[in-house]
Amino acid sequence: MPKFLPAKISSQLTSVQSAELAYNGNTDGHYVNAAQCVCNSGSDTVPWWMLDLLQSYRIAGVNVWNRLDSADEVRFTQISLGISSDAAAWSSFSENLFKRCFYFTGAPTDATNPISLTCSSPVVGRYLALYKNRTGLTASTQVYFNFCEVDVYVAVPDNEVVANAIQPSYSMTSTSLIAALTQMRSDIECLLRCSQMTNCLFVLFRTATLECWLFQSTVIPSSFAAVAGNADAMLLALYTY
Repeated sequence: MPKFLPAKISSQLTSVQSAELAYNGNTDGHYVNAAQCVCNSGSDTVPWWMLDLLQSYRIAGVNVWNRLDSADEVRFTQISLGISSDAAAWSSFSENLFKRCFYFTGAPTDATNPISLTCSSPVVGRYLALYKNRTGLTASTQVYFNFCEVDVYVAVPDNEVVANAIQPSYSMTSTSLIAALTQMRSDIECLLRCSQMTNCLFVLFRTATLECWLFQSTVIPSSFAAVAGNADAMLLALYTY
């Protein structure tokens, strides 16, 4: 799945440990490197981190890039991966609103990075959560909940195209790209999706494949430049007054 999607966390240790740091593409496992890892305050009974995928997917699992400094990688234990289709889950986190598809109870080391949490079978949902069971954890190093990056994988069978599935043929390295959507009905629908995001300014729409690429700046990645020159492609800017 593309990066820079809406995220929330139950609490922050400091103002810089925002939820978005765990979904910005940076897998640096060192907490102090420009605050690349999320961390809760340590006082949450059930600390959690949530991601809004903007629509439902058949979610196969996640890879979690853990912390690699100060021996604090062991904090990532007794972690559940949950998936929900209930909008109430995003408004107010509750374990009961999520279907748990994986429970990680190990004590990870640097060698296990990234940590793979794979559902036994794909689970349909829009909201994804990682949350921690603190029962029995008394050591001060274990009560905190932190990690550095999450990669989300959705299941796409050979005979099925999932709406908004990421297209692997283009480079996703540019931070100007917000999301890649498919099965848009028109360039107007593509622009409407852009207008629903506060940071979207520009779109690339392909009529042949119904792909819609959303950008947060007018700087288009070089891997999209050739695409923009195709007869079936339209570059459209969203202007607000």
